[in-house]
Amino acid sequence: MAQTRAQQKEREEIADSVADSVKDQAPGRGAGGDQKAKRGSSRSARRAEDIERRVSKAIRRVTGAVDRGVETYIDARDKSARKRRDGALVDFYENVTRGVSKAVAKSSPAAVDVAKAFNTKRSRRRMRASFKALRIPFVG
Repeated sequence: MAQTRAQQKEREEIADSVADSVKDQAPGRGAGGDQKAKRGSSRSARRAEDIERRVSKAIRRVTGAVDRGVETYIDARDKSARKRRDGALVDFYENVTRGVSKAVAKSSPAAVDVAKAFNTKRSRRRMRASFKALRIPFVG
């Protein structure tokens, strides 16, 4: 398919204008695109972001585990109800225990996620210092 010279020139102009508009919209750049990109976060902000990321991961894990536990309970309840008359009421404690057990098992790594968020060099130093202060020399 042969293009006329006018069509080819028009396409090139459109491509150039698109490229210019994309360059102007680059993050951290001024209108001319000649400024330096902005630096990242400060140390304290990065630390806060890291804590927030890990804590939100733990929260997501717990909410997913609760959802899974409720799902397990509902499945067990429905199975009990199908098996016999008043089965859901008769097996209530067992079904709830099954659901809670599943939720606790799935959410247990959340504590590790939160602990990792606060396990820093500074906190370890503070802990060592407090243990040194609590040492009692042995007598005798």
